[in-house]
Amino acid sequence: MPYLSKVQKKYIIAFSILILATAAINIMTWDIPFFRDIASIFYAFILMGWGITVGRRITHIRMRRLLNFEVTMMAMLFVARICKYTVFWGVPAVFRASYYIYIDIELTVASGALILALLIGTAGNDKPSKVVWAVFITNVILMIFVSTNELHWKLYRFKNYHEGLYETEYGWLYYVAAIMGIAQLLGATIVITRKCSISAVRKYWYIPLVPQLLGFALILIYYFSGGAPMLFGIKMYNFQEVFCLTVAAMLETGIKIGMIPSCSGYAGMFRRSHINAAIVDKNGEYRYHSLNYGSEYDTEYVRINEKQISGGKVIWTENLETISSLNEILADTVDIIESENTLIEKENAAKEERSRYETMNSLYNSIADFSSSRLRTIDEELSKDQDDEEAFKKHLARSLVLGSYIKRRSNLTIIAAEGKGICLDELLLSINESMTYIRLCDINCRLNTTGKDIREKVLPAEEVIGLYDKFQEFVEGVLDRTRNIMVNIRENGKTLFKVSADTEDDIISISAEIPDGQEVAQ
Repeated sequence: MPYLSKVQKKYIIAFSILILATAAINIMTWDIPFFRDIASIFYAFILMGWGITVGRRITHIRMRRLLNFEVTMMAMLFVARICKYTVFWGVPAVFRASYYIYIDIELTVASGALILALLIGTAGNDKPSKVVWAVFITNVILMIFVSTNELHWKLYRFKNYHEGLYETEYGWLYYVAAIMGIAQLLGATIVITRKCSISAVRKYWYIPLVPQLLGFALILIYYFSGGAPMLFGIKMYNFQEVFCLTVAAMLETGIKIGMIPSCSGYAGMFRRSHINAAIVDKNGEYRYHSLNYGSEYDTEYVRINEKQISGGKVIWTENLETISSLNEILADTVDIIESENTLIEKENAAKEERSRYETMNSLYNSIADFSSSRLRTIDEELSKDQDDEEAFKKHLARSLVLGSYIKRRSNLTIIAAEGKGICLDELLLSINESMTYIRLCDINCRLNTTGKDIREKVLPAEEVIGLYDKFQEFVEGVLDRTRNIMVNIRENGKTLFKVSADTEDDIISISAEIPDGQEVAQ
């Protein structure tokens, strides 16, 4: 099971209790006048509450907007149910219109679930695929036919509604709409399960599938029962709550296992960080700060830095007390010459401290060596005159490509300093992050791996770093003259690493053979 924080567990428990309580209310009040719509109202509020949490977590802007719209439509489905069966029961024209709106909302929710599933794994600025457009256009056409039932009567035929009987006959268009809705929900299930099986969360592929199978089972029981199933003369559930909760459970489990990109707890992350900083708004009020941050400082040892940001400024401090303390220790050591043993102990302590700092400095110097030239390049890119917004975006994208390399290369260097091998998965993560920013340069990127347990292979640190350096050098060389970059790592007797790109003149590539894996040193 994926890791769940205490807050996440509390939210899951709270929503589960609310849903079960609402289901119980629905069972108890289904045949009581003026009270049978209470459950519908509660379901709508539960979905809106869930939608608020979704809007705070999703980082993919297009998926966040579509999820908010999906939640709104699911809540509106319950509003439409109340209008259909209670509010406009005595107004024939509005009563019939509520039937059509009800079907349109169901199609909207089902198509939204399928489109969300298709958007998983795409970048926020990617254009919708042809499949997404086909789903959207097909549903729009079908919804137009549903909404114009008054012209053709192929969806419903109403009889005796003037006498208050409201007898309904179903036409062939009703069955087309019902099959279309169920097919799209089933399609979303298949797409998510398929994408789970080929992603980093493939071991959790079954988690989104479980609530969907349960929902489909309840929907089939509903249809085979000819409506809401009855047990001991009590209506157990309606189609709407099963339909909406199945979609919501599918999307929420997709978020929990990492299929849908999300992040939460920003304030807690900042508070627990060790950076000793604070964010202040325009009015001078402290909005966020780390645990060890204080507004009063002993300026003898602390250097205070500030930088303006959107909506306020960020303040951070650098503590120089350690350096000052080391200088005092060295001065005291010189004064205590008469005690040879004490002098030796202090000398050894100073040597040990110095050795540790030298090791750290050596590591930081090595990072500075490979990053200095690219930092200068980033500075040049950002300092160039920006004639228009497109030029600015281009220079910014190139800077982000170089910045991601510096970040990931530094990470690999720090791992290598521990004296262990590096798992090939670290290289794949580094390449994946670089590709995230390469795509901002309007370049299509793809990383393919072939071979059983290839990600778990452990290699010498210098080999992994060397492969990442080759990848970066290749990318920087073709960044202005290609639109497609592909990285292949496959195992077929030997493990091969290949990077290729197509230019206007030719297809260029580099390749290297990856040595056999080694055991991690304990």
